[in-house]
Amino acid sequence: MIPEKQIPKDVDVQIVRSIEKERNGTIAESAALQVICQADSDNANILLRKLTAGAKIVKTRFVEIKQPATETLRQIRALEADILAPLEEAKRGLNQRLMDWRAAERQRIAEAQAKADEKRREREALEEQHAEEGHAVPGPEPVIETPAPLEVTDTTKVRVSWEIEITDIKKVPQEYIVINEPSTRANVRRAVSAAPKGDDKEPLIEIPGVRIYQEETPVYA
Repeated sequence: MIPEKQIPKDVDVQIVRSIEKERNGTIAESAALQVICQADSDNANILLRKLTAGAKIVKTRFVEIKQPATETLRQIRALEADILAPLEEAKRGLNQRLMDWRAAERQRIAEAQAKADEKRREREALEEQHAEEGHAVPGPEPVIETPAPLEVTDTTKVRVSWEIEITDIKKVPQEYIVINEPSTRANVRRAVSAAPKGDDKEPLIEIPGVRIYQEETPVYA
């Protein structure tokens, strides 16, 4: 007999006792049977069928007993889903906004790069034209060396490069003024790119009339 303290308080004790009573007769009969002849074997098979049927009866009775608990569990699960739903919705919304921003950022950077490339091509064409005419054109110049590896700041990547600006063409040493080259600026750029680098990768070179400065371009990976 199951001790009453082991029976959940929401379960009717009398129902449990009734189930136990139905079960116990078959258990006692099977425990007493000794199989020593054919007749005993036949009785054993009969008792096995009774034990199987008894187990099915117990399971059926407990389906009824568990029904209230099953309904309560269903309600608890529904409550859990209702509480989680706003969190999941907020997560989906934020993820979508994040993906939209990333797409817009990639588009913005691509457009900015395209404009920079177009400006560079126009500048180089102008420099070549003036070089053929025997003079250089001062002004800012794009990347002067192979870009350094991307440096990550938070979730935004930054490409660091060193650029030059010829501030006074008259002060630039004659060794950099090359009439028959595409431009004096290209010559200066090669010299700066080939110069030794400091710990922060800054070119260790000074050229009169030339400003060397660092520029960071955000890049979305």
